[in-house]
Amino acid sequence: MMPRLPISLGVFTSTKGHFGRKTDWRFTLDHWDKQLPLAGFGERICHLKTTPGDEQLAADMTTDLKARGFHVIETVGNWQRGLSHGAAYLGDMVTVSKDPRVYTQPYFLLLEDDAPVVCHGCSLEDLLLRSCDLLAANHELVTVRTIRKGDYDGGVPVLGEAEEGRAFFSPNTDFQPLIMRSLDFYRLGLVLEANPQACSQIQCEQLWAVILRQFSRSSARHLVWKPSWAEAAHIGIPQAEHEQAIRQLSLP
Repeated sequence: MMPRLPISLGVFTSTKGHFGRKTDWRFTLDHWDKQLPLAGFGERICHLKTTPGDEQLAADMTTDLKARGFHVIETVGNWQRGLSHGAAYLGDMVTVSKDPRVYTQPYFLLLEDDAPVVCHGCSLEDLLLRSCDLLAANHELVTVRTIRKGDYDGGVPVLGEAEEGRAFFSPNTDFQPLIMRSLDFYRLGLVLEANPQACSQIQCEQLWAVILRQFSRSSARHLVWKPSWAEAAHIGIPQAEHEQAIRQLSLP
């Protein structure tokens, strides 16, 4: 039997879907499961945001997610893209941060429902375990994540090379699949809950970066794997681009 990873997997999804599609979440989880069985995670939690009127879809999604071993937390709400979406998303994170299941494992993996990961120089299991080991060895390090190749080529800020050129340090963070200490996720939730006004006024990833700056004395607090080693994909995109992305992500 495969040993459990010391990671609580936190998936964030909604019935709203992406550009009218309602099944991207299923593709993403299937893509992860083919590389690394989801049963290998020490805990699986999914936050499902239900748009009013989508109750049957939410019930169907919940049934599927529970069959995959997820504890499902459902909240009801509506949002529009922009700051409204970001504020709602941060509220979902606060909700998940209160769930004791998260803290049965020392590390927390934040996964959005449209974010497959493709590994080139390692297996997905190896990537996740290496990320945990790096967090364990460096108390100034706060997050370890993958990045989309387009973002990397676009000039993401780099503070220095790491892991023999397979990764780099950055002053920035975002929600492309990342691992952090579960305790840091808890502290982040406390700060978000105490500052609801900021959640509605600051772009959600920027607010994360501001908060996480307080968790480390080092500017090299975020480690990012280079896309040549492992890269984040993105399928929550318009249909023509989506079809091409799905073809490129197909696994044997």
